[in-house]
Amino acid sequence: GFRDLLMEQKIVLEYNPLAYWCCCNAIEVINNFGDIKLSKKHKDDSQRIDPLAAAMNALARVLVKRSAEPSLADAIASGNWTM
Repeated sequence: GFRDLLMEQKIVLEYNPLAYWCCCNAIEVINNFGDIKLSKKHKDDSQRIDPLAAAMNALARVLVKRSAEPSLADAIASGNWTM
C-alpha cells in the first residue's frame, strides 16, 4: 500500500534526502504467496533502509487502526446505542 499511496501522491516526501537515499537502497521482494517485503538491493550491503521500513510499518498500523471496528466506548460516546 505504501508504494501505491506514494504513486498516487497521497504520501509526499517533499525534499527529504534521507527518504530518497533509503528508497534508492531498497527493492521489493515477492515470495511464493504474493507477500511483498522490503529488502536491500544487495544482501551484504551496508546501505540502510531502516527509516523507510519504519515509515511503512507506521502506515500499516495507522491503516489497521482506522479500519478497526469501533470499541464499546466509542459506541457509547456516539450516543447511537440502546440496550
